[in-house]
Amino acid sequence: MCSYKCVKVKFEVFGMQGRVEAFTQKTVRDILLLGHRQAFAWIDEWINMSMDDLRKYESSTNEATNKKVLES
Repeated sequence: MCSYKCVKVKFEVFGMQGRVEAFTQKTVRDILLLGHRQAFAWIDEWINMSMDDLRKYESSTNEATNKKVLES
């Protein structure tokens, strides 16, 4: 599996530009890698599902996540 994401960072403040852009790029990279690792780790849960089953699974996971966020 291969996935490409285009992330553009532009922070034009003298003396801070390089550090802020590098930090942002690293943070976004880490977040995306974590998501891909989790998707691969959970492959046993979704590998044999049809597209309709996947959509339902995605919807229920989205609802559960939103519920947790609203409770906190």
